[in-house]
Amino acid sequence: MQTEIDNNVIAEINVHINAQKLNDMAPDLKGHFELQGKPLELAMWTRRTKKGDKIYHSFRVTTPYVKGETPTVLVQGDNAKLYEIESVVEGAPDFQSPAAFTLFGESCYAALWTVPGPDQDDPDDLIFELKLLRKPFSQKLTQKASDTALDVKERALERRKERELREQAAARDVAALHEELNMGDPELD
Repeated sequence: MQTEIDNNVIAEINVHINAQKLNDMAPDLKGHFELQGKPLELAMWTRRTKKGDKIYHSFRVTTPYVKGETPTVLVQGDNAKLYEIESVVEGAPDFQSPAAFTLFGESCYAALWTVPGPDQDDPDDLIFELKLLRKPFSQKLTQKASDTALDVKERALERRKERELREQAAARDVAALHEELNMGDPELD
């Protein structure tokens, strides 16, 4: 069974609701962290899918804001999204990036846990924790994906058996040819 330790945590980031949000362009969640001794900022926007039935987050990692300067964007784009996941792993995150992205030359996956705070009746009392991981959490396969995986596995086993039979037949053919030519056992030569 996969555990968080197996995922090789690169960084842990405490994320909080952006209490200063004044417009839709401002991030919904923010966090600060250090990686390789460099201070970084995380900004996240919470969105709903087109169907409106699921939530996802897009995020951006930048150098810290310094008055009069534009922060350098280090991570953003298609791989900088976190989608709801169903995992077979105990303690898995609520959201995870679909693919790896690169940060300071290191391949990372992002995983986000959302936990009700001590006052579970207060909707604003949420704790967010984002981790950058070297390896993603395993996801529960859909029935279609599971069927495909089973088909691929069965075919791989069939091919292995076919290869073994061909190799056995070839070995018998070589032995028969040697015997026919009175050369003796090819293994003894």
